[in-house]
Amino acid sequence: MGSDRPGVAMHAHHVMALVTVLWLAAAGASAARQVAVAPGRAPSQPLAQAPATTGTGAITGTVVDQTTGLEIGGALVTLLDRSVTGPLARRPASTLTDRRGRFAFVDLPASNAWTLGVAAAGYLDHPADPDVPPGRLGLADGQWRADVRLEITPAGSIGGVVTDEAGDPVVGAWVRLLTRVPVAGTSYLAGGPITRTDDRGAYFIGGLQPGTYYVVMPSVQAAVPGDADAAAIAGITPAIAAQRSSRGITTPIPVEHAVDADPRARLILGDYPVPPGAPRTAYPITFHPGGSTIESATAIALGAGEQRDGADLRLAPVPTVSISGRVDGPAEALAGLTLRLLPESLTALGPGSEAATARVAADGTFVLLGVPAGRYVLTAPAALAEYQTYSMIRSLRLPGPPGRSSGGYSSRSVTSAPAGTQFTTWSGGYLAGDACAWGRTTIDAGATDVTDARLVLRPCMTISGRVTMEGAPGPGEPPPVLGVTAQAADGDPSLGQPNPPPRGDGPADAFEIPGLLPGQYLLQARGLARGWVVKSIVHQGRDYTDTPFDTTGGDDYAGVQVTFTNRTAEIDGRVQTGAPGAAATPTVVVLFPVDRRLWTNYGREPARLRSALAGSDGSFSFASLQAGEYFVAAVAVVAGSTPAPWQTPGWLANAAANAERVTVDWGGHATVSPRVAEVRR
Repeated sequence: MGSDRPGVAMHAHHVMALVTVLWLAAAGASAARQVAVAPGRAPSQPLAQAPATTGTGAITGTVVDQTTGLEIGGALVTLLDRSVTGPLARRPASTLTDRRGRFAFVDLPASNAWTLGVAAAGYLDHPADPDVPPGRLGLADGQWRADVRLEITPAGSIGGVVTDEAGDPVVGAWVRLLTRVPVAGTSYLAGGPITRTDDRGAYFIGGLQPGTYYVVMPSVQAAVPGDADAAAIAGITPAIAAQRSSRGITTPIPVEHAVDADPRARLILGDYPVPPGAPRTAYPITFHPGGSTIESATAIALGAGEQRDGADLRLAPVPTVSISGRVDGPAEALAGLTLRLLPESLTALGPGSEAATARVAADGTFVLLGVPAGRYVLTAPAALAEYQTYSMIRSLRLPGPPGRSSGGYSSRSVTSAPAGTQFTTWSGGYLAGDACAWGRTTIDAGATDVTDARLVLRPCMTISGRVTMEGAPGPGEPPPVLGVTAQAADGDPSLGQPNPPPRGDGPADAFEIPGLLPGQYLLQARGLARGWVVKSIVHQGRDYTDTPFDTTGGDDYAGVQVTFTNRTAEIDGRVQTGAPGAAATPTVVVLFPVDRRLWTNYGREPARLRSALAGSDGSFSFASLQAGEYFVAAVAVVAGSTPAPWQTPGWLANAAANAERVTVDWGGHATVSPRVAEVRR
């Protein structure tokens, strides 16, 4: 909701978080002195020798605003030792900075992997992670690391007002931010925070990272068959109805407001603003300041801590047409099917990005209502996913279409995208039937209704085979790998995240990945234990270790052989800073393959591209690597810049000219000393 005092709202949000953390810190103020023990064992029966919990070292410093250099009081600083993981890991210690932004941690044991994180009201969080600046600190016995400077980035915000054609405020309108993120060498639209306008038509979105944003008001015209009752519109299938009855649930089924716009279909109202002439007119998807396509939108470049007001949206009704036709496919695939009509530029986005949706009737017919003129992609999706960007303010979620099968969503971080990027998938999808099928066609909507649209459903593809383990887990260790999964090589979110079904009674070394759509997929391990990597992937004598499987022809792949090994490679070394004191600047070391063909299409979690923040002494290490020939490059970074510069298009080509070249074999080790070749400011 909008607010006269958005800054106050943000402050209250973070004060609550800080109060909670402060309470936890008070309850365990001596966290750094706690002894971690293995689960299920008494403290007198440890499985292994716990690391020392006290010592004679100290770390002190100051938290400052990255843009102004002013000290920040009341910031929460967290100290974590990354040198020990698992049940013997030390618990983090926390403290609040004083009025002058100062903090201190004392009585610390020696460690080469102390990491600092910081959070403050109105600022972006900097997690205690060794791969994120300010990064890792080495501490010897009796050493005092003084004057550590933690620079944190103030959060930005965007706000504005939504009005209709008469200049009146639009209350309850959905407003969303979009941005672009590079993934596996390709740029994709990513969804940002979502909010709704208040009683003045105003909106406010805070907690934003620096970047370029587009402001959009979604507008989805949702249609259902004309004979759909309240239960069908609410997504209550006969099975769900029986379950409700058996549990004695008597809650009335909500009745949606609808317009009988066509003898075959009804337009559902309520989720999005509608003009008086609906469905023959509609408010289209609207971008700031008033265009209906992202190409006509004004991009907002937001700096660190920048507050941008006046990002208004002016709605104007446009004439619409209907699109009707038939879906050809098996009955089990048609059951509960909802079609998505997406503008061509928004096909990488999830629910709420459609211009229109339509629930398919039992006989395969459908009617899309209230469609503005434009070029669209009509899909019967077997997968539903999008990239999303991080905001420290929790945002809303756009509503799905009426009658969609129930299902949750899950998000996971994306290694090959900028920090804070999440890959979100929706379970259940729009295709409610048991059969995995997909359909896609392009439709041009003009001034007259489209009456002969045809969509053919085609079956999904499958990759299957067997797994071989070279090596064995240690005593008491779990299996090295839970299974094999696939992901889009080019990062295309419309291909979703196909996963193997629960393991049945088949051979323990067999795997099967159903639900593949037309595209290119890389195979990867699911639940791979530390110290294990993929050694090879072979199908009919061809090496697919770094080559994607192409399913665009509709072919299955059977008999794939995936080999895992624990004879992994390791590369370490020390950065050449070139000048005394230069090590004080955080330095990122980037590892990437010499083979230029692998600089794109490496998926969301690349196997051969890594980045790590060097220690204060310039040391770095890459473990659990595949054998091969690599470049190792170093780059100095400042607070607020990405710890993974290789995500920027063209960076790898430039870095290769000055990088160190190294070859490492299976089970081998190599040491290099890259020189800092670039400073990003």
